Amino acid sequence: LYLFVPRATDSHEAVVLTVGQITGGHNPNVIPEQVQLAGTLRTLSVHTREKTLRHIEQLVRGLAQTSGTRIEFRSQWGSPAVENDTRLTRLVQQAAQEVLGADHVELIPRPSMGSEDFAYFTQSVPGVLFRVGCRSPRGPMTPLHSPQFDIDELAMLHSARIMARVLLRFAQYHPACFVNPPASKQEQT
Repeated sequence: LYLFVPRATDSHEAVVLTVGQITGGHNPNVIPEQVQLAGTLRTLSVHTREKTLRHIEQLVRGLAQTSGTRIEFRSQWGSPAVENDTRLTRLVQQAAQEVLGADHVELIPRPSMGSEDFAYFTQSVPGVLFRVGCRSPRGPMTPLHSPQFDIDELAMLHSARIMARVLLRFAQYHPACFVNPPASKQEQT
């Protein structure tokens, strides 16, 4: 998979394939009757994801035929790619620069290949995912998904201030979104 999936993918399309779990056997000196591999596939487009899954299925069929084994391939869709709204991205950038200063704000030039369920929201309504540094200047830098991770609570304050500024700016540009809803018939009497 690691050898042939990249070769079948356009070099301009991002594909990250990770086999993160291999389960099989009970004894070190006995060939297991069954082995299970599990992993993730991340792409930036539905088309690339579908094409890559078809290619993996083809590789699996070929390997099963060549090796005389039975291989079952199952896939389920995980989170899609986050699609940030361009106008909201500019709005968040302006707000962050006002709160933190322009020298503390940077646009990430290339998409992240991380998996983020926030993507489901951006499929329904325009949205933007932004990151706020959360490393404490007092401690060592640790990865986000590790037992040693400890957030600097000040980062949450910065995030709240940025989001409040975004809301105020959005209300300036789109006041109709904040008009009181019409009163119910009971309230009108």
